[in-house]
Amino acid sequence: MSTLQGFRVARKELFSESRPNVTKLAILVTDGKANRETTATFTEANLTKADNVEVFTIGIGQVSNFGTLTLLWSVECTEAKLVF
Repeated sequence: MSTLQGFRVARKELFSESRPNVTKLAILVTDGKANRETTATFTEANLTKADNVEVFTIGIGQVSNFGTLTLLWSVECTEAKLVF
């Protein structure tokens, strides 16, 4: 499943009927490599976040684009850690 598809499923199926006043949290595990539909992925991520889903990202492997990870997460990060 692509990151785009993951965000879409989370927004339309997993969180669409969640209880009110309950924190919605998604954890995205990715290598940070956008291999297709980059613009649509960021759009879907923003739609998901606009639906009050908090998104945390975890980069694994040889993360080639740390900037991509920061565009996908929803919380304002004051500190990012890279673990090798």
